[in-house]
Amino acid sequence: MGLLNGKEHLIIVFLIFLSCTRGNSDKPDGSYQEMVLEKVINEPSIQSSPKVRDTLYLLENDNIQWAPGTTLNVAQQTIKVVPQLSDRQKVLEFNKFNTTDSTISIDLSLFSRTNIYLAKYEILDDSIKEQHQEMMFIKQGPPTDKMMQSILNNSLLSKYLHPALESRSPLYLLNNQYVHEDLKISYAGHELIIVDDTSGTNGHYLETTYLVPFNRKADFAIYYKIEDISVKGTLKEFYDKWKVVDSSIIPGRYNWPY
Repeated sequence: MGLLNGKEHLIIVFLIFLSCTRGNSDKPDGSYQEMVLEKVINEPSIQSSPKVRDTLYLLENDNIQWAPGTTLNVAQQTIKVVPQLSDRQKVLEFNKFNTTDSTISIDLSLFSRTNIYLAKYEILDDSIKEQHQEMMFIKQGPPTDKMMQSILNNSLLSKYLHPALESRSPLYLLNNQYVHEDLKISYAGHELIIVDDTSGTNGHYLETTYLVPFNRKADFAIYYKIEDISVKGTLKEFYDKWKVVDSSIIPGRYNWPY
């Protein structure tokens, strides 16, 4: 190998300098997640819960750094990473953990799939600073059924479903924090099939990426994989019936900003 010329030497020195000064972006996600968990556990409304006085459990999924069996000690709280747990009363689950060079956005289920903690943090040199946080309590039972049925019947979404095509039937709905076990909705005379795994659906599934009611209204977003489009909009309750009052098509999988 020949000697480096002056220009090549300068490029290598510059790249080494960049690698030493990148700071936050070189930190593993696990370090960020520990910081986030500490912020969450230290929230006064959460700290006052009797649930945090015992061991908590963090569900293992693609959004976390740690493998099942890992034990964390965060803010003097023991947290064990588990693959699954039937009792969700002491369970934390990251539904979303997104990072950029300067921010972290999270969607975290707390003690129940109906309690959603949304937050956004600014990444500092050795810490994170909260920019925004809110707790959502998702309605379950019949109201959610009515909301989902109204979304499914929305003309913007329905024109993409093509139920007459054999390849588009049955229609699947991905189980997540916005879907409860007793959800019963149908389309074109067929009940939607709720699945935990989309591998056998050939992309013919819907995913609710946001559904939060507030004061007889609800913002929503739903993704249709096979068409790679999302419908986002607003529902409003009229005499115990939910109706989509505003909606639009968004290319790709849409996550509601906060």
